[in-house]
Amino acid sequence: MMNDVEDEVEEQQAEDGSVNRVPELKRLSEDIDKATNTFINATLELETAIQQYQRAEAKLGGAVTTISKKVDTINQHIDKALENAPQN
Repeated sequence: MMNDVEDEVEEQQAEDGSVNRVPELKRLSEDIDKATNTFINATLELETAIQQYQRAEAKLGGAVTTISKKVDTINQHIDKALENAPQN
């Protein structure tokens, strides 16, 4: 009989301890949700920045190609001009 009372007291204490922790667990859950949302937003911002960088990189590559072709054309004109120049 005494064991039954002790068991019931222990059970009640454990239950009270769990109930007392509910606000703490709710705060922890909210903090986890906030951290998760912050991580998701940061990931989305990073992905957007990577895409913008890749677009800029492609544009830069195109500009470098265009400039390179123009420099090649200028060099060809210079070479022709030098070939046609009178030799002293």
